Amino acid sequence: MINAHPERGLASSLRVGLVEMARPELASTGAALIMLGDQPRVRLGVMRALLAAAAATPMSLIVAPRYAEGGGSNPVLVRRAVWPLAAEMEGDRGFGPLLRARPDLVLFVDVSGTNPDVDTPADLAHLSRA
Repeated sequence: MINAHPERGLASSLRVGLVEMARPELASTGAALIMLGDQPRVRLGVMRALLAAAAATPMSLIVAPRYAEGGGSNPVLVRRAVWPLAAEMEGDRGFGPLLRARPDLVLFVDVSGTNPDVDTPADLAHLSRA
């Protein structure tokens, strides 16, 4: 799928992706694991922890990591029932504002470490040295 308006930010890309996932022929898809391309050090263990928590708590609509050393709340598992809320997102923010505004929807999974963001060449150089 292609976002025809990437200048509208991350929220626009999420909407495009979730609309595509909501097609009738994908009706059996119950959740999306959303990952950001500028976080190349996300660990497999974090994704496994999110999937295990989601399987153990089917009523949790959003499952997100809480890193011991900080670093955002990505990747995030979002169940199909929450996808329509993507229509309310704007700009270069994803589900973060929703996570903060609706903690009742979120199961946070405590994980070790951090998940650094790479937005600039300096960030990449720093991450490469780490």
